[in-house]
Formats: sequence, C-alpha cells, structure tokens
Amino acid sequence: MVQLSWSRAPVRRRRPRIRCGLLAGVGGAMLACGGADSGPVPVQVAVAANFAATADTLASLFEGETGTPVSLAVASTGSLYAQIVNGAPHHVFLSADEDRPRRLEEAGLAVPGTRFVYALGQLVAFAPARDDDWTLPAALREPGVRLAWADPRIAPYGAAARAALDHWRIVASDGAVGESVGHVLQYVRTGAVDVAFVSRAQVIDADGAHVRAVPAEVADPIRQAALLLEPGRNTPEAAEFLRFLQSAGARSVIEAAGYELAPGVPADPSPAVGVGGG
Repeated sequence: MVQLSWSRAPVRRRRPRIRCGLLAGVGGAMLACGGADSGPVPVQVAVAANFAATADTLASLFEGETGTPVSLAVASTGSLYAQIVNGAPHHVFLSADEDRPRRLEEAGLAVPGTRFVYALGQLVAFAPARDDDWTLPAALREPGVRLAWADPRIAPYGAAARAALDHWRIVASDGAVGESVGHVLQYVRTGAVDVAFVSRAQVIDADGAHVRAVPAEVADPIRQAALLLEPGRNTPEAAEFLRFLQSAGARSVIEAAGYELAPGVPADPSPAVGVGGG
C-alpha cells in the first residue's frame, strides 16, 4: 500500500460577511472573529469531502433565501469528527456516515433529536483515461493497474472501497490511500493512479464510459447523516439551515447532484433547540 505524498486536507471556507478563524489555545479551540458588520451570524458547517460541491450550492441558495452566510469546513468525516471532539466550534455536521453523528449525540456533543439522513451516497470506480468497455472487478485485476481509495479509518467511502476490494479478493498492495475522497479524485485526475473509488456525486458530470458503479450487493448505499452540534444550540440560524436541508428545494438539489434521498420525512430540529417554525 502506498501513501501518496499529498498535503493534509485543508479547511476550505466560504467567505461570509463576518470573517472568522479557528484558533488553537490552552483548553481547546476557539473561534476568533474580526471585521464584523451588522449582518447575521454565519452558520459554521463541517461537511464531508464527498458532499463539498453540493454543500456549496446549497449554502449559496440558503444565503440567497435568508441572507444568512454559511461557512464550510471541508475534510474527511473522521477528521471533522476529531475536530468536533476537540472543541472546534462548528454548528452543523454533515457527515458521510451515521456512526459518528450518533456517537457525538451519545457523548453530549450534539443536540438530541436533530440527527437525520440527508443523502444516500453511491460508491463508484472512476477511470478517466479508459475509453474501452471495462468492467468491475476485472479492470481492477489487470496487470499494473494503479488504484486509489480514501483512508478507511477516517473516510466512510474509503471503508466501503476497502470492503469492496476485500469482497472481490483484490489485494491491491500498490494502492494509494488519500485522506479523503477529494484527494483521491485529484490523484486520478492528475494521472497518479488509474482507477479511484469516489462518490458518484463527485463525477456526476463525467463521461459515463469512465464511471462504473460498485454493485449494491458489494457496497450498500452510504447513509450520510446531519445533526446540530452543541455550539449551534443557541444559534437559530443553524437550526434554520438544517430545516432548509429538509426542504423540497434542497432535497431536489441533493438528488440532482447524484445522491438518493432517504425515505420518510426527517424530524424538524427546531423543537429541540427552541426555535420556532415558519
């Protein structure tokens, strides 16, 4: 297995009207803000890398509808989870799994009753240099093929990819491991590897000849959960953003981006945090 020399996933943030930074200090992390105007409080959202582009679209729509800016911190689910456990002041967590949001709720680091599945993701293999009629898993067994997947310890899509390779009994000793699916997508697009395991949403606009879905019997849909974190308990804008994610308009954007929608109507987060509906 090869760990490519790639910088650790940076925290990317939209530029809200209030400029904030995450500072490390004695006793944990704190949010330092400066240059504030009289605008609304920006919603601080920690978002899994696979959902970054979709979250950016949704953030723009939310700001357009409400006037409230959204700041996105993008990294692997496991990295964001570690930030939250260590005191990062995120208001909302858009995870790429259900397990870590559940653990945060159980640990008292999230507001009970606000967790819901906002998207069902699909694992795919992406090979942008292939123009032939390639298939899975045969293409992964070809001599010299270079594979990449996200770190299974911190990235749910990486865990699903590793499980698929194990199911197919593919050792892939020369595989490259990235911190997140965002890094893995860069690997394959720059030619560092031949085939990368990513989210379908990340390559929704790619030529279909370059994408192969991992069969459902090999990789279940990846249930991605959202919830309100404790730092957002007294921030009405954060609960409003979660309600927005549950709206028909937001769900149509999520579906168009390449995700499936979880059945049923998710719970409104407002009763748990004392924010009125409307």
